[in-house]
Amino acid sequence: MRCRGRTHHLLYQRQALRIFQRSLGWIISLSLQAERLRIPLSAEMGEEVKAIVPESVLKKQKREEEWALKKKEELDAAKKKRAESRKLIYSRAKQYAKEYQEQKKELIIEETTMHCIAIDLSLQ
Repeated sequence: MRCRGRTHHLLYQRQALRIFQRSLGWIISLSLQAERLRIPLSAEMGEEVKAIVPESVLKKQKREEEWALKKKEELDAAKKKRAESRKLIYSRAKQYAKEYQEQKKELIIEETTMHCIAIDLSLQ
């Protein structure tokens, strides 16, 4: 019975050792990451410190800046196009109003001349 107990005890020790090694590996990797991202002591003295930023974050920031610039250019182009469109619509409306007034005047003149002709014919 003692042999069986010792065997189990050794198995548990091996499992515990493996778990310890894994957790130790995680702790070491976390400590290395923390050391890489650690702020130097010169920051405490008031000097300017540049933080270490991962490359993927820098790429994302650059890509988002490019997208924002492209979107801004598109918005500016659309704004200019709308302004030109408004000017064109306004000028066309002005032209239509002018043509309508001219037609109205011509109609009045025609009616007046027709009326005068009718009066002249009735007088004769």
